Amino acid sequence: MDPNNAAASSAHDLSSLDLSCLNEAERIVINSFMRGPHAHFEHLGVGPNVKWDENLSKRAFYHLVAINHATLKLLVAQARLCSMQQMNAPNLTNGASATALGSLHPFSLGNPATSVTMASNPLANGPGLRTQLMAPDFALALLGNGTTPHASAGLGALNPGLYNPSASILGGPSSSGASSVLPSPSAHTPDAATDANHLPNPDPASGRQELTRAGRPARKKMKATALDAALRTEMPNWPSVQDDFVRWTRLAWFEAGFASTISDGAIGVQTRRPFSPFLTTTFAQVGVHLPSMSPNLLRAFNSWVDMHLRSLRDHFKGRIDKPHAGKASLAARSLEDTTFVSLTEFINNMCNSYNLINSELSVAAVRALCKLYLNVRNMATAKDSEGVLRVHIRDASNRQPPNILRGTLPQDREDDDLLTLITECGAIDFDLPTDTSDTMALAVLMVMSTSATTLTLDQAGCFSSLSGAASAQVNLLTNVTCEWFSVTMVTESGTSTISLPSSTRPSAHISAHGKDFALSWPKITEGLEIDIGLTLELQHNVTLDAYELRAKVVNHRPKAKASLWQLELNLRNVRQPEDGSAFFPAGYGVRYQGAFAASGSYPSSGATMQWMAAGGGAANEGQGLYLAAHDGYGYIKFLNAAAVEDVASLSIVYLVEDAGLPFAESTMPFPLTLAVVGGGDDLWYQAAQMYRTFALGEAQWMQAGRLHQRQDIPGWYVNNSIWINSGWQCHDIFNETQGDPHTVLNVTRRIRERFNTNMALHWYEWQQGPDANASARYRFDTHYPDYLPPRGGDYFGTVVRELEKEGVHIFPYINGRIFDVASTSYAQHNGSDHCCRKANPSFGAADQSFYVESYGSGSTFHTADPTDIYWQTTLADTVDALVNTYGVEGVYIDQLAAAAPTPDWTSWHNHTKGGGFYWRTGIVDIIKAMRQRVGPTVPLVTESNSEPYMDAISGFLTLVAFEPAFVGTKALVPAFPAIYGGYFVGFGDIFNAEDLADQDPLMARVVAQFVYGAQLGWFSLGGVTSGPDVDTSCGKMGEYDLWMSESSDAIVAAVEYYGNLRVCLLEYLAHGRILAPPSLSPAPAEFMAVETAVQNAGPFPSAMSAVWLHEDEASAVIIVAGVLDAGQTYNVSVDLTFSLPSLHDRQVTVQEMSCDGLSQQLDVMPANDIQIYDVTLSDRNARVYRVHFGA
Repeated sequence: MDPNNAAASSAHDLSSLDLSCLNEAERIVINSFMRGPHAHFEHLGVGPNVKWDENLSKRAFYHLVAINHATLKLLVAQARLCSMQQMNAPNLTNGASATALGSLHPFSLGNPATSVTMASNPLANGPGLRTQLMAPDFALALLGNGTTPHASAGLGALNPGLYNPSASILGGPSSSGASSVLPSPSAHTPDAATDANHLPNPDPASGRQELTRAGRPARKKMKATALDAALRTEMPNWPSVQDDFVRWTRLAWFEAGFASTISDGAIGVQTRRPFSPFLTTTFAQVGVHLPSMSPNLLRAFNSWVDMHLRSLRDHFKGRIDKPHAGKASLAARSLEDTTFVSLTEFINNMCNSYNLINSELSVAAVRALCKLYLNVRNMATAKDSEGVLRVHIRDASNRQPPNILRGTLPQDREDDDLLTLITECGAIDFDLPTDTSDTMALAVLMVMSTSATTLTLDQAGCFSSLSGAASAQVNLLTNVTCEWFSVTMVTESGTSTISLPSSTRPSAHISAHGKDFALSWPKITEGLEIDIGLTLELQHNVTLDAYELRAKVVNHRPKAKASLWQLELNLRNVRQPEDGSAFFPAGYGVRYQGAFAASGSYPSSGATMQWMAAGGGAANEGQGLYLAAHDGYGYIKFLNAAAVEDVASLSIVYLVEDAGLPFAESTMPFPLTLAVVGGGDDLWYQAAQMYRTFALGEAQWMQAGRLHQRQDIPGWYVNNSIWINSGWQCHDIFNETQGDPHTVLNVTRRIRERFNTNMALHWYEWQQGPDANASARYRFDTHYPDYLPPRGGDYFGTVVRELEKEGVHIFPYINGRIFDVASTSYAQHNGSDHCCRKANPSFGAADQSFYVESYGSGSTFHTADPTDIYWQTTLADTVDALVNTYGVEGVYIDQLAAAAPTPDWTSWHNHTKGGGFYWRTGIVDIIKAMRQRVGPTVPLVTESNSEPYMDAISGFLTLVAFEPAFVGTKALVPAFPAIYGGYFVGFGDIFNAEDLADQDPLMARVVAQFVYGAQLGWFSLGGVTSGPDVDTSCGKMGEYDLWMSESSDAIVAAVEYYGNLRVCLLEYLAHGRILAPPSLSPAPAEFMAVETAVQNAGPFPSAMSAVWLHEDEASAVIIVAGVLDAGQTYNVSVDLTFSLPSLHDRQVTVQEMSCDGLSQQLDVMPANDIQIYDVTLSDRNARVYRVHFGA
């Protein structure tokens, strides 16, 4: 029988049905059937490409067809009954009507008047299954008889609560307290009278149904039905095991119609679910919750599943325990009577015993049998073996080398048997203890295995090993790691942090395919006055080939004074050898070697992204751990990483929404993702590509598109190469002339002429305030958010327009985050109402106070709530005036992406309290408010490159990104442009006056900006250069006179050269993305700055290099850039397949290019072995080589 035809033939003629009596989920089921069987399976979450001979076995596909055939029968019957009632049809009280409806009952595949068998059903090939399953009276029991107050509701009459395992299979109370809706005797077929004593009579007065046998509940009556008779026939001891049977089937893990969960104590563990996951998946896919389904319909589903799991349940449930008195278990018989020569024979024997066809077993069933086989074999050989048998098997295609064994194997294990295990079992991975013959003590370790990562947990849920596909022999963990997840609770008594797994063993469940698992602690708060449960799920992400951890905390006593504060995943004991490294996402990214400690609040300059990595080195065969929060909405969180003596730890802390407030349930709204990645010295790059896959696919901030797709990134802005600022000092030390319009006009004109290129001016100290007296001027970091009018009044606008005519684009400074408590606006607009309040961990988060900040100016600030409408409007007013009144082309709004969020617990603020993603949405709304005033084409930029603001912010001042050294044990790596290249604009670094006196460090900073794709400069023109106010920690910033000196001619020419080269390579450096770096031989020499009163004193490399991919991914450029004015020669080696695996086995064309349009072809080379010899650099120049990938 063709399954497609079977499903299609069951659809009947539905066009005349009245579907008004069906609920939403039921109408979806019928409508999907009308579209055809494959459309229906798509609704079921199976997918449109399901075929019996591909990813589903024929047996599983028939199960789906039969289940949905039964569903359709039920729904059609309900709709037709509704149609009859609406046509004033007589009550269904005669045999003919009953027979008519009986023909529609769910399991009647043939003549309704005859007993139904499953002989024609290819699924019913288990022993003894050719027996009557359902009689018409049972169908009427499902549908209602039309004579009770509930009958008009049909299948929807019963209480839509969850199934009660202690009730009968179809029993359960109604919403009015009545028993299940059962037909009256007159609704039976002619032999119904013999069954009359089993049926309740309606009591119109009470609306309840009475029982005709004293005190016997409705579920006992059902044992006299044909269904119960079938169960008795199949299982003579059914009365004694019914409750256990029903309970077990509710716990069964159901995959495509085949049971593959094994009971606790044998080869797996159980999970508690009110309905089979098949039903959950079925209706979750169409957006319908199970409680909205008719309870009888759900129960019919589950009853059908129960019956077809029966034979499998006999096989799996408790069959590996010790023999019980009076009967021998399957496991005992296997050990005593059978010698299993190979896994194949074992599987064949099991299939023959239960009439299962080996070739049609689902993958999950094969894996389950493999696990059972190993248990049996292990018990038979345990007395002769010691240690632990560890079996690591690759994916179903066996793409990796068959490196299977680790540890001690049973002596009789044969090589051909192991190869059979690979073939039959596919991608499974598990450990079995072989040091005991006590089968009840066998505790299978939970092991999740993908083609890239194998993660092993012991019986307590502790991480015991973490290894990658490159070598199963390498364990990235130095020790077993327990207490890797913690929950921080607050009560009236104080704060408690519970770390798990600990001595409290969880209940656990492994999925059928062996790649997902769940740990549950019903109560983690022993010894406390609260009752809190925790569930952790690790699920395999197929796209990323990684594991995603999800957490759910339940408060079983919501009225108790207890609340949740934060959740933390802390992976300790990560092996980081001396030659290994770690990555932390500050700025563009920092690579650490050796001991270190780093932390950052996300989103901020200290944690611009949400991922870390650690490991690498020869001992790890280049592999490391990737840990990330794959959160596409930007929830507030905290990242921490450290390493001591070759052991690293990585942790992510999630501040929960409404932290400290009463709660019933809290689910982490994003997964924490962990995986093993390769990469060796460039471990950071491979980890970055995994994060890039997530970000491009799920992150909200990617929706604005690439640079050329955005209106707020005009062409002149992308093409800009050099930035200057009017004068800035890191400790707010300014002289009087730095922001004066007359001074700014004069010095900017001359610098523009000196560099002979367009540039952007970041203008500080432009504000005056309402008092025109110089002594009353609003100085830097005072009076925020009050700025206007500007210094010089209308003359400020005149200077702006004059400079813009000469090719200088003006970006005045404002602050978007802090509120001066001494400002006029704070006093006039109840400033405290618009500011954030912090809370110490406490129940109710009642202990609140303002965040207080102060900088070099001495003013006191509170942090404004970015979601506050007043704050958004006030900032938009200022930007409106600057653009539309004074003519600036862009505005710099400080701190938005640099400063850490200040979680807010103010009760009347319109966002979640404490945790949440409101910080991102608030800042995005600030920018939206500004754009409503100035239009979409004005660049609005801020400090630092925090990812979640990319869709709103036009560019980022990258001071923090370029703060680390470029080589050494704490070095900048361009992870951010490796992920987001082509989607953002970065500009700027801190340059000191000392850098111009010692020109090589300045040139190193400029070259770093160039090779990493940023716009150059941010040279500070004004500043205090002498006297007691000179900044001795950050260095002198006033550089104008030095730039204009003849002694700087060479360095000016070099900066101009790299600025022009950047414009020439914009299609790569701005619109493309950076790849893994090339290798230079010999390694460039390193040097330190002569002057040390600067933030980055080195070490600096004498040359830097990079590979950039074009946006169309058809070519790349290899850049080698000189820092020193002395000659240097290098050989360059590039393996493009490391970054672009699609180029494997490809030949590429390499040519040296120049910006004058001339190029010289070098050779055709393998993409994985590009060699360019004798690359000579002189006079701080660069060599550029274009690589064409070809067809």
